[in-house]
Amino acid sequence: MKYQLIHKYREEVFVPLLAIENNMAFLEEKEYPNIITSEGIECKINKFLFVNPLSEEGRDLIKYIYNIPLQDFLLKWYKNMPFDGLMFCWIKMEKI
Repeated sequence: MKYQLIHKYREEVFVPLLAIENNMAFLEEKEYPNIITSEGIECKINKFLFVNPLSEEGRDLIKYIYNIPLQDFLLKWYKNMPFDGLMFCWIKMEKI
């Protein structure tokens, strides 16, 4: 099964779990399934890891991937998605 990611293609992304369509089925997969970015690019996942955005590792990933402060990153997601919890994923992928 292929899953939709609400994010444009990048080799690495840091997104809330809610950015993956049908995320509960995604988590139940035995292997990393292919994912399709918002512009229709199919990708193979090489790494998937839950990271707290408030941790030092999370802040470092946000700075490395997007080159913006944590507050700006969180505001972008909060204004686009209604959610109460923070469960973010670091995904490394490549185009197929």
